[in-house]
Amino acid sequence: MKILCKTVSLILLILNTLRLGALGVAEWQFSGASRLPAPDEVAGIPAAAAGDASRLALREGVQFRNRDAADDCGAYLRIADQPSLTGHDNGKNGLASLNLAVRFRPETIRHAVLLRKTDPGTDFGYQLFLTREGKVALRIRNRDGKTVNVVSRNRVRPGEWNTADAIADSARTLYNLQVRLNGVVPRASGAFTPLSDTSGALTVGGLERGPGKSGQYFDGAIASAAVSDVTRALDEPGAVDPAPADMTGTHLPGIERMEFVYQEPPTPECHAATVADLGNGELLAAWFGGTCEGHLDVGIWTARYSGGRWSRPVETVQRLYRDGVYYQLWNPLLFRHSSGKLFLFYKYGRPFEHWDCAYLTSDDGGRTWSAPHYPGGRLHGPSKNKPVELEDGTIYCPAGGDKMEYTPDLGKTWKVVRFDNPEKFRGVIQPALLRHGNGVLQALYRTMGEKHLAENWSHDNGRSWSPLKMISLPSNNSGFDAVELKDGRFLLVYNHAETPDGRWGGKRTPLNVAVSSDGKEWKPALILEDGPGEYSYPSVIQAEDGKIHVIYTWNRVRIKHVVLDPAALER
Repeated sequence: MKILCKTVSLILLILNTLRLGALGVAEWQFSGASRLPAPDEVAGIPAAAAGDASRLALREGVQFRNRDAADDCGAYLRIADQPSLTGHDNGKNGLASLNLAVRFRPETIRHAVLLRKTDPGTDFGYQLFLTREGKVALRIRNRDGKTVNVVSRNRVRPGEWNTADAIADSARTLYNLQVRLNGVVPRASGAFTPLSDTSGALTVGGLERGPGKSGQYFDGAIASAAVSDVTRALDEPGAVDPAPADMTGTHLPGIERMEFVYQEPPTPECHAATVADLGNGELLAAWFGGTCEGHLDVGIWTARYSGGRWSRPVETVQRLYRDGVYYQLWNPLLFRHSSGKLFLFYKYGRPFEHWDCAYLTSDDGGRTWSAPHYPGGRLHGPSKNKPVELEDGTIYCPAGGDKMEYTPDLGKTWKVVRFDNPEKFRGVIQPALLRHGNGVLQALYRTMGEKHLAENWSHDNGRSWSPLKMISLPSNNSGFDAVELKDGRFLLVYNHAETPDGRWGGKRTPLNVAVSSDGKEWKPALILEDGPGEYSYPSVIQAEDGKIHVIYTWNRVRIKHVVLDPAALER
């Protein structure tokens, strides 16, 4: 049987070469005559594959019938001479970047190759493959024998379409690797030494035949694939589908508008959005964006909302170089004081236990900014959520852990308020502050490794705080935000999901809105997102006109903006 397969494949290869050579297009070849799909199961042969030295895209699609491919006669697509990504970065550090992408629908979940390019007779190179558990993995093996695998967080299901991205970025001396499945970003990326391009053919849907290559053929449909050495836009194969910014969850009355702050991402990843009301119907949003969270190319980006639309994002704070060292940037926070002065706080350093705070100020609504201020003295500043302004104009910042910070003079001097934090509450961070009037403040805390949020109270404008305690709302160890409304109620935006036993955190979906009359008993109001993916780190404000604005991370590739009418929310 194997001899017959090889003989028929050779004949097909000769015929395809004679037919396609004059056209100059990449050839499509299926190995294994006994596994050839029926004619109506293949679209676009021979001209559906085309590419140049930097990009290949399969635009039509192909159906693989490999359910019974138990030997080395499985069907796959072989592209003999494309793509070639050699010569980048002058050959000093290997490829400048590598981007793989596949749009696929598995019929069965099995260990199967989606895209593979290796040196002939070796495994040196890269492959994107489906694991037996239904996850998508990127494997890279260098010629020195070093191998790394990076696996998606989520799984595919048979019969459903999926989009998988694998990104290897070597802007510096190491690759930063990540695999995204349907837009879900992994918690951490891998690192690997730079990869030189391989000389072998690219195969789609399986391996080239040879000893030990059986059982890795994909069973299902592949609609598109792309291999590139440049960052893809969202509308290209493999990037997250540009889903319309409509009402994608289960919604109750109250939503007036949903939209993305931008359609074309300025960076591969984004997170930790914040929003401030500038008055006269204008908003300013900020977030951090770059290759991935914690990467040295991460900057602080802003966009302005005016006239019912968002401006193009601009990088307001670029990566920080100070005292001969580059620092990562994190968690921006916008806050507008009643005096009109606008603050843009952000963190720098790594890891988060050693973050320092810096900030810019603006007197014209963020059109121009001051030079960075570095308060020093281990000032933490607002860790994620906005400060509150007290009756005397003091800016009171929710630092978290076991302290709060405040400035009575618009940042010229800072003071710290510490409170008792028992051992069991060591993982409380990123508080959201609520003002109840008459000097009463409430702080709600994100908890790490716990199933519920925590809180404490102050009855003297934050000069002292009650002991911490857990409350009934679930915690998934992710950021949330809250705000007091003009009608006296309180509003909370959070992920209504618990942290499973023994886990660092829970799912970052759904994203919920709850309301309360006293900050103690919370009632569900609506669901902003309830699909698979990550919808997290919301920021919420109430503007001068009474409308509520929420922005949040949408699968780490966009920032989403939602406008709510408080009068329509259940009381």
